Amino acid sequence: MRYWFFFLLCASPASAWWCEGHQTIALIARNHLTPSALAGATALLQSQPVDPDLRRFCANTSGDSLADASTWADDVKKSEQTGTWHYMDIPLGWKHGEIEQWCKPVGPLDNGKERTGCILSALRYNLNILHNDQE
Repeated sequence: MRYWFFFLLCASPASAWWCEGHQTIALIARNHLTPSALAGATALLQSQPVDPDLRRFCANTSGDSLADASTWADDVKKSEQTGTWHYMDIPLGWKHGEIEQWCKPVGPLDNGKERTGCILSALRYNLNILHNDQE
């Protein structure tokens, strides 16, 4: 039991998901999409390809549009100020209430409102964009 500290010091850092993790999840997700959903995702990704001039976080792309797009959030998190869209910090002991109170503003939107910065607000923001594009 007293050796746990030694193992903790020797452990390599967890590099989170990085490229291979994001791409693997995208390829697994592909296998769970209905043919209609896959066709829609493929059409969307082909009509809105990743900017070829964008400095990519993951240098090696798989050639699969879904796997390639899965790392886009890492590509733009500095330039778009969306790094906080990867997570949500909720204090220990929080019981209930409006959860978005823990999303701090990260900058103005085109309409002048502040863009909140957490995974929950990012999902809502981007789903609204997709919904409005469908109309």
